[in-house]
Amino acid sequence: MKKSVMIWLIALLCLLLTVGAIAGCAAPSGEGGSAGSGDGSDVGTGTGEGDSGSGSGSGGSGGEGPGGSHQHSYGAWSVVVEAGCLSEGEERGVCACGDVQTRPIEPKGHSYGAWSVQTEADCMTEGSRVRACACGDEQYEPIPIGEHSLGPEATCTEDQICTVCLTVMVPAAHQNVVVDVAVEPTCSSAGYTAGEHCKTCGEVLIPQEERERLPHTFNRKYCRGCGAAELDAESTGLIFTPNTDGTCTVTGYGSCNDLVLVIPTYSPEGELVTGIEKNAFLNGSFVGVAFPPSLETIGNYAFAQCRYLKHVYVRDLAAWCGVAIGVDSDMSASPFNYASELWLNDTHITELVIPETVTEIGCRAFASTDIVSVRIHAGVQKIGEYAFASCESLTDIQLDEGLTHLGDGFVFERCKTLKSVTVPGSVTDMGSSTFNFCSELSDVTLQEGIRIVSGFSNCKALSTITIPQSATAIGHGAFSHCAALSEVVVPDGVALIDAHAFNSCDALRRITLGASVTSVGEKAFWRCKALTDIVLPDGVTRIGEEAFSECSALANVTLGKGLRDIGAMAFDKTAITSVTLSDAIRSIGYSAFQSCEKLLTVVIPATNEELVLERDIFYNCTALEHVTLEAYVKEIPSRMFAQCKALTEIALPASVESVRGSAFNDCEALTKADMPGVTLIEVSAFSSCVALVSINMPEVTALGKSAFAGCKLLRSIILPEGLVEIGDGAFSGTNLQWMVIPRSVKTVGEDVFPLKQLSNVYYAGDAASWEAIEMRNGKRILTEMLNYYAQVQPTGEGQYWHYVDGVPTKW
Repeated sequence: MKKSVMIWLIALLCLLLTVGAIAGCAAPSGEGGSAGSGDGSDVGTGTGEGDSGSGSGSGGSGGEGPGGSHQHSYGAWSVVVEAGCLSEGEERGVCACGDVQTRPIEPKGHSYGAWSVQTEADCMTEGSRVRACACGDEQYEPIPIGEHSLGPEATCTEDQICTVCLTVMVPAAHQNVVVDVAVEPTCSSAGYTAGEHCKTCGEVLIPQEERERLPHTFNRKYCRGCGAAELDAESTGLIFTPNTDGTCTVTGYGSCNDLVLVIPTYSPEGELVTGIEKNAFLNGSFVGVAFPPSLETIGNYAFAQCRYLKHVYVRDLAAWCGVAIGVDSDMSASPFNYASELWLNDTHITELVIPETVTEIGCRAFASTDIVSVRIHAGVQKIGEYAFASCESLTDIQLDEGLTHLGDGFVFERCKTLKSVTVPGSVTDMGSSTFNFCSELSDVTLQEGIRIVSGFSNCKALSTITIPQSATAIGHGAFSHCAALSEVVVPDGVALIDAHAFNSCDALRRITLGASVTSVGEKAFWRCKALTDIVLPDGVTRIGEEAFSECSALANVTLGKGLRDIGAMAFDKTAITSVTLSDAIRSIGYSAFQSCEKLLTVVIPATNEELVLERDIFYNCTALEHVTLEAYVKEIPSRMFAQCKALTEIALPASVESVRGSAFNDCEALTKADMPGVTLIEVSAFSSCVALVSINMPEVTALGKSAFAGCKLLRSIILPEGLVEIGDGAFSGTNLQWMVIPRSVKTVGEDVFPLKQLSNVYYAGDAASWEAIEMRNGKRILTEMLNYYAQVQPTGEGQYWHYVDGVPTKW
């Protein structure tokens, strides 16, 4: 029993220990006292403070039972209160038993953003800047005093200052001082001492002082130092010949050996010197010549072969403008044929100003000089030919209003450095060749009033031109060989495009002709290789020879309703695709459309008057397929359609009486030829028309030599009654198997028929008339295959034939 009681007690004790342990883990911290107040009086009484975790209860104090102790496991901490910049936060851990433990979180401290400038610093005061924390706290910091703010750079007269404090940073000073080198005096110009100036502002810092020029050193009236002439000492020994009017002419230099010929105003006999004779100074060895103001004429070749001549001295520029130099285009009359320097007394002139008293500038007056500019005032009305030709240094020309005539040509020809010119409206006729070969001329202004525009041939830099509304004609060769000219509009007032006007303008791609144009001259647009289109107004009546010849890109051509005459080779070797003429057409010159290899169709309508055609008009138009010819034409000229290899049919109007030699030669696609009124077909007219199978020529009286030779597909032919003569080889090279020879035939040439292929000859006459035919060869062979015509079936022997439905048939 005791043993059982002991076992029970032990079990009870274990139970109590277990319950105590369970009760201690479940009690949350701070609630131990409540646990201790249970029914534990048998064991003991306990008290505890919740904060300390102690308490009374069965088996122990402070949450611990008498059976043993419990270890809390709080797991992960969780934030209950976030920490601030300066304040603590709190985090808590909870045990599975429900016990809770807390601990503080350290303050984060401030986290400031980017600085923001409140006040800019300058060269005089500090600035400040601030940055803020997310909590609202702000931090301030000073910005140190800064650098100076520089204004514009210092100049010769202005300081560079600080724009804030106005402190001078860089004082004003001359930044680019240039030394003006001393210049030694010469006989032609004064000298100067050395000096200085500021290149930037131009201020003279050390002025140069002028030094007196040196005297000339003359040797035989020539100063080798500068080229001046001793004009006060006239040459002696010259030969003078009296004139009938009391004046005299210089005819040679006689015994004079001066390097500069100073021609006097008066001869030793007191006669006024007015002329220089032809050949007067031929082969002269002098270097300069000075002319008197009394001079009026200089004869041809007066200065020919004067190879050393360099200087020309005039004492009166106005008088020199009136001197007549030579009588033809030969420059040998002019002293400037070799000389280039023009001197007015002792000054070498490069900037020429024509005196206001001058009304006319003579021929060759300043040709080939080294002038760089010329001013021609309003009083000058006329400039002679070649007046300024070959002035290769001339870059500036000023022509005032009032000038009316630019000579007969060549006034400014070959001024190779001239780039721009304005021609006043008072110039009604510009003259031919005025600016020819001015290779750098690119800017041309033609003012209103000009009527005849001309004179710009071979201006290769000229790309645009505006023709004034006042113009009535584009003159001969006006813009020929202007390689850069690309587009031209001809205004409505222009009636004439003269010969060669735009010849060889390689870049010309567009030309617009005004409604008033009536005539386009010879070679007006020859070899304009970029031109693709042209519309000829209805007022155009004439197109000259070769007007558009070799315009290789010209594909679209509109011919006006008033066009009457097309000159020879007018459109040859172009890319034209169709030709449609009006009923006004009266003549077409030879080779007008020759070798237009893209030409497809031709339409020539009916006309009231005869249309005169010349040879080779459509020769070698290899793509020509269709021709409509309805005009009143009497003949098809030689080779008119020769080598038109795509032409398949031809129908000639009844007015055509003759087809000339080789007219359709080598038309290899031609199958049919209808010639209702033709009486004469000349030599080789249809030779080598290898596809020809049908020929209608009811009125023909004569067939020329080789007329149809080589027409390989021609297997039969009915020659019409009325045919009298058949020329040599007319049908040689054909494949004729049968043919009808009319009774009217009188002569047959040599080798006319292909005897090997021919099997039947139908003769429209009888044996007697056959024997009467004059035939050079083959008559015996033909006789063997001959059939005589019999309208009614004959009863006798022999070979006879008649027509059955138009086909010759043997009886």
